[in-house]
Order: sequence, then structure tokens, then C-alpha cells
Amino acid sequence: MMNKIIFFLLGFIGPGIHAQVITGSYQTYKGNVMGAETVIHLNRVKDQATGTMYLLKDPRPFFFYGSEIKGDSIFLYGDRSMQTSMQIMATIKSGNIKGTAKLELEGKTIRSGAATLLLDTVNYTAFDFYTAAAGSSLPPAMKNQSRYEQSAATIWPKANDKTPVGTFVQKKGLGFLNQKTTAHPLQFLSTSQQQNIKKWKADNAKAYPKGAADMGLSLSATTEQRFLVLQENKTCINFIQYYFSESGGAAHGSASSELLVIDKRNNKQLKLPDILTPAGIKVLPLLLDKAARSQFGIAANAPLDQRLLVKRIEPSDQFFMADAGIGFWYNAYQVASFADGDVILFIPLALISKYIQPAFLK
Repeated sequence: MMNKIIFFLLGFIGPGIHAQVITGSYQTYKGNVMGAETVIHLNRVKDQATGTMYLLKDPRPFFFYGSEIKGDSIFLYGDRSMQTSMQIMATIKSGNIKGTAKLELEGKTIRSGAATLLLDTVNYTAFDFYTAAAGSSLPPAMKNQSRYEQSAATIWPKANDKTPVGTFVQKKGLGFLNQKTTAHPLQFLSTSQQQNIKKWKADNAKAYPKGAADMGLSLSATTEQRFLVLQENKTCINFIQYYFSESGGAAHGSASSELLVIDKRNNKQLKLPDILTPAGIKVLPLLLDKAARSQFGIAANAPLDQRLLVKRIEPSDQFFMADAGIGFWYNAYQVASFADGDVILFIPLALISKYIQPAFLK
């Protein structure tokens, strides 16, 4: 689902432009969408927007991409699977988003209603947001039209943020984006992309000194990296590290996501045993089985692999912690086909509350 973001950012690349780093904005809105409490983490670059949107009672996130903000008008379109999507058409003015929303299942509207959200600068961590896009062709002597395209985006601590959370975000962001410097994103994103372009050109020129003209677009390559806020509540911030790559001739690209859960009270990165007792972890396969059957319409007496790729679902190392429960993230092919996209199975707090670690509740 998230690989569609790449086309939005690559729209900033023009012929002859090798790298462009853009300062955007990151904002959090909270309010009511179709009668449900909703949060939107909005990453904005010029008149384009990406980010996540989730209901507090069902915090499986919708990822929106290619969305537009023109003047006072905002259009958000996001999906959380290949089947379920949400749209918001509204005005955005003076910290208010007000308009209408609709929820679709397989292209059919199943619910609609009003959307009213307010900018919240008190209950959510403030970040900056930066994007970078780069593109280049091979040297003319190779007589090949293949191109290399790369995009990256990252949240970043505010200039005056010296908190442990800000330090963590900077460290993790640098690590994920393969940076060993503490330089500002405006510097290292551009430098990194110039280096990648140079390497791509050199590698292909060395590998195909002759015959490149007959290889069509097979030497093309695309990469995308994202380090963004997935969700946040009073206790935790959930981050997502997303990586996508595609080479010429491939049937489809390769994408993977890694989730990081940070306890804001002690700046600790949480693993599952920090949240659930051993008994709670032991019962998770049963709860995930029930969640998968409900989500994919699998009968109670039918084997899971009648619809999925597995007979049993183990808890994923990639999870997020919300007030309403725990969500488990599975990349494509881990439990379902590529056509199903990433799979997010959610376990409500009511089913695991007795298994929460006492230390986590303090």
C-alpha cells in the first residue's frame, strides 16, 4: 500500500534535476470522522500530503498518499488493505479540517458522514518533516534510456528538541537512512542521493560497457525510504520504517516495513515481553487466528490456508501499541499474498488486559 507514495514524491523530479530536498511540515489533527474519534498524522510538502489516519477504537492505520491541499481545500485518500479505503473531502483553515468522509470496501461505499478535526499541538510530539527526491539517466554513450529514481522522507526533531525522544528519533532516523553523520536532513539527504546516483551509473557502466543499447529499460532502478510516525498516544509513539525497491523487468517491487514502539515515559524501545506476560504471549496465536478469520471471512471450522498462506499465525515482531489494544503487522507474503498487501491484525485491549505486564501499567 505504501509504495504508492513514491509516485507522489517523484513528481517533484524534473529532467536534469539530480537531487531536491524539500522542507515540509508535520501536524497532528484529532476529532470525529463518521461518528468515530479519529487521529490524522499529516505530512505536508507544498500542496501534497501523506501520512496516517486511524480510529481510536480500531487503530489499524489508513495510509494516504497522493493527497492534495489546494488553498483551503484538502482531499485525503488512504487505504489500510487492498480492499478497505477512506476518503475525506474538506476545508482546512485555522487549524480546522471540516468536511465529509466515506469508507469504502472493494470500491463500494459502506459508510459516510461528517469529518471534523482540530489541530492538536498539546498532546502529540512536534516534529519537522523533510523529503528528498533524485533522478538520473545513464551516460549518453551507453545509449540506454534506463533511469534511477530515489526518494526519501523523514520526520526530524525540532531544532530546540533536546528531549530523550528527540535524540532517539534522530539516532534511529540516521541509522535507517544509512547515515553516520549528525548533519541536518537538508544536507545528508541530498548528499546521500548524489552518492547513490553516482554508484548506480558506475556499476552499470562497468557491468555493461557494450550492449547496453539493446537492454531497454531493464537497467532502471527505484528505491524509496521512509521514517515516519505511525501512531501516538499518551504512553507510546509508534514509528514505521519503510523501504521499497524495484528494478527493471521485475514483476513488482519489494517492500518491507519495520515498526518501532517507544515508551515516552522512559524513552525505552519496547519489545513484546515488555508489554505482555509470558501467558499473554502464549495465547496470542489463538487471538490472531480469530482476528484473521474475522478480517478475511474464514469460517471457524475452515483451515486458515484456505484463504491465507499459513496454517497458523504467530505474533509478528512488528507491532504497534494503541490505547485500544495491540496491532500486529505482517509484510506481504508473510501470511497473505502480494495482492492482499501488508496485513494488520488487531487484538482489542479487552482480550489481553489481564496479560499486560504490571511494569508497563505503572
